[in-house]
Amino acid sequence: MLRRPPPLMPGAPIAVVAPASAPRTAATYEQGLAQLTETYEVRRAWRPGSERGYLSAPDADRVDALHRAIEDPDIRAIFCVRGGYGCLRLLHRIDWALARRHPTLLVGYSDVTALHLAFYTKARWTGLSGPVVTEWAEADSATL
Repeated sequence: MLRRPPPLMPGAPIAVVAPASAPRTAATYEQGLAQLTETYEVRRAWRPGSERGYLSAPDADRVDALHRAIEDPDIRAIFCVRGGYGCLRLLHRIDWALARRHPTLLVGYSDVTALHLAFYTKARWTGLSGPVVTEWAEADSATL
């Protein structure tokens, strides 16, 4: 049985995580974050500075941020900063029991699809293939 999270409404608390690549530019990320903040209450947000090459942070840090977002009972959705590369490296580290206890809407695409499929298979989550944070800066209303 699918575990649907509560509907995502304007003003809802969300988390922003970077399970894959770092944003190409800090400005694009900050603009996207500002756009999200106009609609949602951003409670947990990824902070630039922990990048490791192409990745947003070391694997352990990225999965820890994902776990913190999942275990926060107030968070209604987890928005990913960017796709790219790195999500597959997290799958064996994710606490699937935690995920089953706290179904949360996961938003992203590209490399985040690996997470969507894993969360569906292991925790019966639904996901949303939608714009990542770096795209919110320039997205039109039809996209959002």
